[in-house]
Amino acid sequence: FGNVALMLLQIFFHFLPSIWIIFGLIFYEGLLGGAAYVNTFFRISKEVKPEHKEFSMSVTSVADTTGVAISAFISVRVHNYLCSL
Repeated sequence: FGNVALMLLQIFFHFLPSIWIIFGLIFYEGLLGGAAYVNTFFRISKEVKPEHKEFSMSVTSVADTTGVAISAFISVRVHNYLCSL
């Protein structure tokens, strides 16, 4: 939520002096997302029973891809709204 709050404040108040700071924050956010993704599959591989492991990894992959696709569609609307302010 901290990343979202910071980026929203940047949209409205333009207080960051350089685009490179924003690129750094986006890179940091990508590292967090990647770590969460890897940790999810690691935990599935260690904690799920062997007979359910393949199904669990498949469902996790589909859920992740679906979430990314839905957020991409929503982001188009949000982008257009924020640009119209």
